Amino acid sequence: MEKVLEKIFEKLWEISNRKFIESIRFGLVAVDVMGAARHFCGYVEKPTQKDIDHLMHELQTDESFGLVGEHFTLVEAPQEVVDCYLQELRGEDNE
Repeated sequence: MEKVLEKIFEKLWEISNRKFIESIRFGLVAVDVMGAARHFCGYVEKPTQKDIDHLMHELQTDESFGLVGEHFTLVEAPQEVVDCYLQELRGEDNE
């Protein structure tokens, strides 16, 4: 019974995740001093200043992102970057 419930929850998570991915319309990109994109974060709605501040704090303090101690700026992602990111999440070829 436990394995059945686990599979059901996995499938529900997959469906929920897919719906979220398809609803992403905006993004913020962390750009380093050399102009390289270091991180992308997708949003369903246009990010507010509070969203930007939260992401900045998270990137500056959470070592899992690899940006602690680095100099970077958050910029609004152009639509083509958002589209490219969505293609990658879907597993589509970006060419």
